[in-house]
Amino acid sequence: MPSPDFQVIQWIKRIRTRLNPEWKEEYKSLLILSVLELLDKQPDHPNEFKYAELFNFFKTLIPQQASNQIVERQFSNPYIRLRSDQEPLQVWIPHPSEGVDIETINPANPASVRRGVPHIKINDSV
Repeated sequence: MPSPDFQVIQWIKRIRTRLNPEWKEEYKSLLILSVLELLDKQPDHPNEFKYAELFNFFKTLIPQQASNQIVERQFSNPYIRLRSDQEPLQVWIPHPSEGVDIETINPANPASVRRGVPHIKINDSV
């Protein structure tokens, strides 16, 4: 069995990006960088990353001329869509609110994502 480090590297290599060719940034990559920034500042952070705390780190990585509303849409899409990147393993594990079907959440609607998936976890095997 490959090491967890190797599996994470393979997962990152296989992340599907650029669903919208008008986007100038790789928002999934920036979201992962947000998690790494948070862990760099708080090495003992528990394996539960709240939507709001990741969004706060994500905002610092986006050019300042964008409005908060636009930036949150850029965040909410990859926040929910990273769950689809599962090869060679699922690293990004969203935790929907009780009674919420994650498939019914509109990734382009930040309020829906915020309510429906208040936090994510990283696969414990990594």
